[in-house]
This record gives sequence, structure tokens and C-alpha cells, in this order.
Amino acid sequence: MSPEHGNSEERFEVSYCLPTLPPPGAAPLTAEEAEKRLLAEVEKEAQAGNPIKAMWNLANFYKASHQVEKAEKAVRELLAKVPDVENKAYLVMSLGQLAEMTKDFDLAVCFYMEGVSMEPCSQFTWYYLHNNLGYSLNQLGRFEEGELYCRRAIEITAKPQNAHKNLGLALQGQGQYTEAARCFVTATQANASDGRSAKLLEELIQQHPELEFEFGPLLQHCKVAVEGVRLEIQKHLQQPSTEPPAK
Repeated sequence: MSPEHGNSEERFEVSYCLPTLPPPGAAPLTAEEAEKRLLAEVEKEAQAGNPIKAMWNLANFYKASHQVEKAEKAVRELLAKVPDVENKAYLVMSLGQLAEMTKDFDLAVCFYMEGVSMEPCSQFTWYYLHNNLGYSLNQLGRFEEGELYCRRAIEITAKPQNAHKNLGLALQGQGQYTEAARCFVTATQANASDGRSAKLLEELIQQHPELEFEFGPLLQHCKVAVEGVRLEIQKHLQQPSTEPPAK
């Protein structure tokens, strides 16, 4: 969706994503209940001879709940069972994300480099391997390398906001403040439901007031867009589902 802000002479178009609502009648589970169900599903599917999907659901649960050690163990067990390069690259990317959670960016870089060397064909995996590698290199202060991989991610697809934001950080780290500011604006326009880039732009302008003339008005557009989308998401989450209850 692309709402517009501003008058007819100066339009500021943004896109955003609405979160997926739970199915009607869904009851929340505790972490312990969810883990118990997923482990039972893995055991059931293992007896049937095909536990990979259930194992992946379990690994995703551990990852989402920040149980890093359990998630890494589950992902490594999956790596031993998955035969194709595409899925192996995705799992290696997951190991990189788990390394990020522990702030071990050197290890994350190693995993992402390994995934890139596999040359997976999926656009999603290929994009996020490059984007996440650029992000991790930025975290290590290796901004020129980070810029390279962020630009490669944008070449793969310019639609997501992540690589635009991370490219902005790479350029900011090299003192290219005007170019960085443009990246933060582009990232906000790509997905205004992610307000991080607008915040980064605001902080950059505060640190470098010379950017105010060119980017001050754009920052206000960004802030209005982010707040508008926040309210839209809040409204969306409060809507009762019109779908029939699950049987």
C-alpha cells in the first residue's frame, strides 16, 4: 500500500506492511506449551520418516523466542538432513542471524560468507545473505566492505528497506553524510512500518546541522509517514476478524 503525504506539488509516497492477524479463535500458548507441542510433532514426524518440516518449525520457534543455543542445535541438526544447496544456504543464513543475536559479528560474517559462496537461486535468501553480511560488516566498522554487500543486495531487489538502511549506515561510517541521508529517506519510503531509518535520519541531522536545509522537510515527511502507519497498524490489530471460526 502506498499512502501519499504532502500537497499535489510535493508528494511523498511510502509503502508499508500490515502484520498478519492470528486465525479466528486462536488461543495464545505459553512458551513451554508451544515447545512441548513442537517437540511432539518432531517425534511424530520422525516416526513417519520425514521430520524436516517439524524440525524447521521447532528451530524457528527457538529463534523467535531468542533461545539461541537450542536454535543453533536445531539448525545444525537440520543441516545434516537437508540435501539441497538452496535450503542449506538458508540454514547457514539462520546461523548467521543467531550469531548476530549474541553480538558475535565476526562469526556472523563467516556464516554469511559461507552462504554467499553457495550461490543460492532464491531471491529472498540471496538478498538477505548480502544484506545481513553488509549489516554485520558495518557493526565491525568495516564500512567499505559493508557498502559493497549492501549495494549488491539492492541490485538483487530494491524493494525491501533493509539494505537501503544498512547502506546508509555504511556511507555514514565513511563520512558520506548526504548520501547516507538519502538512503535513510529511501528506506523509510520503502517500508514506513519500520521507523528505524527515520530515527537514523533525525540523529544524523542533529549531528550534522548542515543537512537540515535539504533533509529537514524530508525528515518531517518521514516522521508523519511513520506515525501514520503506526496508527494504521494499531487500528488493523484492533479489528475483529470477519472470518468464520476455525473448526
